[in-house]
Amino acid sequence: MISYSQWHSIRQAAKDEHLDALERVGITTMESHYFYMNEHGFSGYPSYLWSHHGPSAGTMALRTRYGLLQGKVPYETLKFGPTGERIFYGARYDVNGTNFIMFRNLGQRELPMRVAVSGNPELELFDCFGNMYTETAVDGEAVLQTSTLAAYIRLKAGQSVDMIPLDMGANLATTANFSYSTNFTGNLEQLNNDIFETIHPSNPHPSIWWGAKSPEKSETLEITLSELSNIRGISLFGTRADNSFSALLDFDILFWDGTDWALAEEVRSTMPVSDRVRMSDHTAQTWYLGENLWLIPLPDIRTDRLRVVAHRTTYGFCPDEIGVEAQINSWGSPNDQRWHIREVQIHGETATYVDNAEGAQHR
Repeated sequence: MISYSQWHSIRQAAKDEHLDALERVGITTMESHYFYMNEHGFSGYPSYLWSHHGPSAGTMALRTRYGLLQGKVPYETLKFGPTGERIFYGARYDVNGTNFIMFRNLGQRELPMRVAVSGNPELELFDCFGNMYTETAVDGEAVLQTSTLAAYIRLKAGQSVDMIPLDMGANLATTANFSYSTNFTGNLEQLNNDIFETIHPSNPHPSIWWGAKSPEKSETLEITLSELSNIRGISLFGTRADNSFSALLDFDILFWDGTDWALAEEVRSTMPVSDRVRMSDHTAQTWYLGENLWLIPLPDIRTDRLRVVAHRTTYGFCPDEIGVEAQINSWGSPNDQRWHIREVQIHGETATYVDNAEGAQHR
């Protein structure tokens, strides 16, 4: 059995998202010849199950998708609330009279998602490879784990499931000022302009912001809010490890407590170390988690200054030094470590808002 918690891949997650986009404009699996996990060129998908390198788990995921949804297009896109809209994606499908819900997150290895359940409290779910499992709602609510690959709910007769909106408060970063501890490319104003910059030729906006990063030294993004605020969480939107684009792996979130910098959250990647191998065409087996966003809930913090301290990023698509050695052997030069950021959101309320709401006089 292959479980989504045991297997993640940047490529499979990205291609699954492409399927979502195609279906939303009415292009079904059977009508599309989009290039997928296939070593031999363009073809229809689901594609080859086996290659000379072994089984393609991404193909199994797509076959599960088609087996459950049978090429149907969604009749409704789900809503996830002000904070959740950029974190989760889901849709409803009618498959020959049986209702399915497909759900996923858009770039974090695992994130909990709350749903409201009416009717039968037992949910019948399938992970991305078709493994069936159940979750039982308590007092009309269930918490489901999401990954970057789709999972599915098959609704029973008389059962309904709705997303519980995720609202962690206003985005306080819209009026914040940013500074970075070393050299960077782009404008710091890109980090809170509500635009996810890309590199496509027709893109009317600047390219993706990135800060320099070396393996020997941590770098700091400091965020100064417009006023003292109650912080509930932070969302960091970055890039997947792909070509020269680096993914953030290990970082800390600090806040100014009025006297010194205090640790609010420590985040460490679970990505395995690359394996050294000796084969005809490569010397390293590398691993990817496909992560490109981080939603970090924080305890009750009142501050006007935050820091995100980046300790480790990938070297472009190479996750570590072993991968870099293999890249040098193949191409002669490595990618640098960089910290690519598309957008930063700080969730919470200003102290003025909170104090006024409580009937207190703000000082």
